[in-house]
Amino acid sequence: MWWRLVGVRGQRLEFVVRANRGENLNNWCREYEISRRPHLSPRRTAAGIEAPIVALRRQRPDWEARKRRLAHRRCQVLCI
Repeated sequence: MWWRLVGVRGQRLEFVVRANRGENLNNWCREYEISRRPHLSPRRTAAGIEAPIVALRRQRPDWEARKRRLAHRRCQVLCI
């Protein structure tokens, strides 16, 4: 089995060459097993808020977002 031994500089140079050729960044990341997913999501909704909304969405998939938001707010006021 052939192992590809390329240092960081070599990878950077190859990246620049391939980017100048117009190659797709997603294919390059997949080839080098690089994740483009963010490691942190500082603006993500808290799990305690997200769970009831997701549950309501699964219960009532026919409701639009505005109706689900109103139902969630109503439950927050009544359920406290």
